[in-house]
Amino acid sequence: MEHSILSVRHLKKDFGTTSVLKDISLEVKKGDVIAIIGPSGSGKSTFLRCVNLLENPTDGEIFYQSNIPTRASFKEANEIKKEYDIKIAKLKKEGAFAGDIEKIITERNIKIDAINSSFDRIDNSAIFQINKLSLDQKQYEKDLHNEFNRTINPDKAQLSDFKHKIDVFEEEFKAVKHPTSEMKNEHNEGLKKLEDLYKNLKVSLKEKAVQERTKVNYEEIVEKRKQLKANLKHEIEARIVESREDTSKKINELKGTINNIDINLVRAKITMVFQSFNLFNNYDVLGNCVLGQTKVLHNSKKEAIEIAKNALKTVGMQDRMHYRVNEISGGQKQRVAIARAMCMNPDIVLFDEPTSALDPEMVNEVLQVMKKLADEGMTMIVVTHEMNFAKNVANKVLFMEDGYVVEEGNPDQVFNHPKNKRTAEFIGGSK
Repeated sequence: MEHSILSVRHLKKDFGTTSVLKDISLEVKKGDVIAIIGPSGSGKSTFLRCVNLLENPTDGEIFYQSNIPTRASFKEANEIKKEYDIKIAKLKKEGAFAGDIEKIITERNIKIDAINSSFDRIDNSAIFQINKLSLDQKQYEKDLHNEFNRTINPDKAQLSDFKHKIDVFEEEFKAVKHPTSEMKNEHNEGLKKLEDLYKNLKVSLKEKAVQERTKVNYEEIVEKRKQLKANLKHEIEARIVESREDTSKKINELKGTINNIDINLVRAKITMVFQSFNLFNNYDVLGNCVLGQTKVLHNSKKEAIEIAKNALKTVGMQDRMHYRVNEISGGQKQRVAIARAMCMNPDIVLFDEPTSALDPEMVNEVLQVMKKLADEGMTMIVVTHEMNFAKNVANKVLFMEDGYVVEEGNPDQVFNHPKNKRTAEFIGGSK
């Protein structure tokens, strides 16, 4: 039995409170041409961006089984987010100081970022540790500066904390859908009480400052504060320097253990063709096809140029290789983008609605190139609204809606014998 070169299992992606991908699984074998169809907003493009690791999924797993064994697991990050969100909501309800809440939020983000940015290559443990050390250092310095500001100006810190408490009170009410008149009145009363307390606190602290300035030893007090500020600043700077040196030493030790394979190589092997081309306007056609090879694959310039010329010939753009990007049409730009993807010697090419930004006359020239690549055995996942391409070129079709794969099968099954009513409605409306 032929093994999958890409396995996507129970993939989920949230943007804030909006779930875009809810449970997507897909097996891709070498030579597959998979068409993903469905209405706009169903999560098709987001799915491709997750596969290419341009987006970090909220949950699920991606296994890329080829020259670079890679595995991305995101469940732990999602569990951490849920755990910390509960803590943060509780602190806000209890009226905790802004600094305390900010510290918890930062701690949550650091843990999530450390997980999301550490995709398994052959060995990702050192990469994970380096990322965590860098994030820890940034947070350490931020905490020290926060400590410094609160120590030298406690009154300002007190006012800031109270103001944050009022902001949280208002944000929580705004989140309530369709509040009753009674709830609005209760909110307004509570807000007025908090604002009155805030004004009283400001007056109290101002009076305290005025009284302090009338003291006989005021100049002595000011001098002591200046000295405290200077001493504290010197101490914090020394601690930061010491910490940076220690962190740098640890990072350098870990760098020696890292395999040179990086995430850009994974993206080269699972490359993407965008609907908006994403070509570099400051390079000519040939240069766009050479750049990735020299930067990511580390091909020599001579070798890269030869590969680029062959790829441009395949897509029929060899006679325009020295044209600037702004001198060619939309259809030609997309053919160059396809050639650029081929130059990376990919195992899978992801097409994100490659004809949607083109005039009708230019659509066919791009589809012909894609059909040619499919006939030559290129593995492709294509998000498309071109139903004829999906029906006649793909060997597997997925219909997506509302973040789910509603139906999956070969073109004959999906287009001529759909099992799901919504699939039939969509295909019927597309004809």
